[in-house]
Amino acid sequence: RGVGLLRVGELVKEKETMTFFEREEHAGQRFQATALRNGLAFYGTLYGSRRAPGLRRGLPLFLMPPICITRAEIDDLVERLDATLSEWEESLGVV
Repeated sequence: RGVGLLRVGELVKEKETMTFFEREEHAGQRFQATALRNGLAFYGTLYGSRRAPGLRRGLPLFLMPPICITRAEIDDLVERLDATLSEWEESLGVV
């Protein structure tokens, strides 16, 4: 989802059911820690395991680069995001 440079993805355990990870897996915290290690920062939300069961949603991933971002910086951002997602999935045992 998104408009212009603003993009939103959603991290879930199972795409078909929109099931999020169990609270004990600390998926949101793991993602934030992994992102910070890769030089990225994301806003926290009340989605994921903290959300009411009736409102099944995953962890939103908001990408909001500055409008003055260069092509090289976009490439760097995408590489860092790819590394973050790969490391995060590995830490949770997602294949």
